[in-house]
Amino acid sequence: MSAPAPHHARSSALVLDEFRVDPAVGLTSEDARERLAAVGPNALPATGRRSAFERFLLQFHDVLIYVLLAAGVITALLGLYLDSGVIFCVLLINSF
Repeated sequence: MSAPAPHHARSSALVLDEFRVDPAVGLTSEDARERLAAVGPNALPATGRRSAFERFLLQFHDVLIYVLLAAGVITALLGLYLDSGVIFCVLLINSF
């Protein structure tokens, strides 16, 4: 047995009938108060905000960035400081 289709995938007549709403009138103030008390507000849950430093660090959370970081470290170990400096500068510019 399959689950019923979500409301956005159903016909408008079916949804209006299920929620007992007249499309010409809509909800009365009393209906709205009752539904608010029964179901609660139509709001997304609050999420915690990330700090600016955390958002900055998340800019480096990508496979390509890891490859570039590794390339920068390897070129520095090989003594190619100009190349590694350019790679690290590109990474910093990209993060900002």
